[in-house]
Amino acid sequence: MFDVGDKVVHPTYGAGLVKGIKKQDLLDQYHRYYVIDLAVDHRTLMIPVSKAKEIGLRSISQQAALSQVWPTLCAAAEPLPDDHKRRQECIQEKLKTGETIKVAEVIRDLSALKREDHLTSFDTELFEKAQQFLACELALVKGVQVSEAERMISETLDSGGGAIPPR
Repeated sequence: MFDVGDKVVHPTYGAGLVKGIKKQDLLDQYHRYYVIDLAVDHRTLMIPVSKAKEIGLRSISQQAALSQVWPTLCAAAEPLPDDHKRRQECIQEKLKTGETIKVAEVIRDLSALKREDHLTSFDTELFEKAQQFLACELALVKGVQVSEAERMISETLDSGGGAIPPR
């Protein structure tokens, strides 16, 4: 269970702050909801308390866990399938987990593909979604703006992270 003020991550919508726990009457029953302010665009998300675990709502990563993001971004990229449909399915599966390291792997691998070839418009959309997702969590953990976290990710990638190994 989360409390007001806890920093959490929704596997689809990203990181945010629990601003409240609201009771709402629905069909003559009271249901409790986490009211979460998302870091990226200050949207508000309401998640049923009873479904939070099932949905995959989790506490934000600790600084130590996030320290693995940088080596992941700098590691050699994993080759992605050439077929764009298979590639996108693989990427979406990783993104659905909401796991920080899997999201960093997506960023690394798509960044490498972008340097070596080109990304389809949907690949680009997935790449931007992954960057935003990771940047939001980094921003909350480090206490910086999302734009600063995005800059940190870009600088890490630009410093030689994620080269595609020869086949």
